[in-house]
Amino acid sequence: MKQLAVLMICIVIAACAGTHNPSFRPPSATAPDTAKHITVENRSSILMQAKDPWTAAIAQSSLGRELVVSGTVSSRTAAGERLILAILKIVMTQADGTLIPIGNDTAQVTPDEPLHWQVLLKPAGILDEALVAKIIVQDLSLSTVERSEREMLESAAMERQADRRRAEAERQRQRERESTIKARRWPQEIERAVIERKVIPGMTADQVTMAWGPPGKVNETSRASGALQQWVYPLTGSVSFEDGRVTAIRTGK
Repeated sequence: MKQLAVLMICIVIAACAGTHNPSFRPPSATAPDTAKHITVENRSSILMQAKDPWTAAIAQSSLGRELVVSGTVSSRTAAGERLILAILKIVMTQADGTLIPIGNDTAQVTPDEPLHWQVLLKPAGILDEALVAKIIVQDLSLSTVERSEREMLESAAMERQADRRRAEAERQRQRERESTIKARRWPQEIERAVIERKVIPGMTADQVTMAWGPPGKVNETSRASGALQQWVYPLTGSVSFEDGRVTAIRTGK
C-alpha cells in the first residue's frame, strides 16, 4: 500500500509540473500543420506580390482539415498600372507535375488585401492532401484604372467610327436616291420637291410615293367629275388626288 501511495503522489506531482511548464501548449483547433511543405509558385505575368510571398498551409476548421492559400498582391501591376480587382486561378499539381482537379479553382483579390483561399481535404472534402506537391497561382482576369480608361477611350473611338460609317452610308443612299429621281426627267420644280421629300400640287402618285413613301391608308370616293383619292400618312398628313394629280396637301397628324 505504501508503494501504491508513493506512486500516486509521483503522478500528481508530474501532472502539476507539466501544467506549469511555459513550453507546454494544448493543440489549437485552428493551428496550421507545418509538417507538410507545399510550394506556392507565382506564375502571374501581370500581378506583383506584395511584401510577403504567398504561402500554403493545412489547418483544422470546424468542417475538417483544409488547405489554405494566403498572401497579398501589390496595388500596382508589373507594368505599373493601378489594380482595381483581380481574379486568380489556383492550380494544384502532384510531384510529377500531374494536375489535380479541384472544383472552385478561382480567387478574387483586391489591392493590398489578403488573399484567403481554401479547399476542404479528405475525408470531409474530395482533395487528397498526400497528392498535393505544388500550388501555382495564375492570371485569369484583372481590372486596372488604366485599362478601364483605355477601354472607355477605345469604346468612344469605336462609336465615333460607327457614326462616321452610318453617316457615309446615309449620304450614299441619298446620292443613289437623287440619281434615281433625276433619271425620271421630271419637271425641275417636281424633281427638286421630290429630292427634298416635299409634296406639291400637280404631282402624280408615283412622285408622291418617291417623296413620302407609300401611304398608310387610302380613302376613295367617286364624284361625277371623277374619282377622288386621299392618301393618309399617320405621321406626316394626307394627300388628296383628283384624276391622278395632287389637288390638296394636309400636313400634320
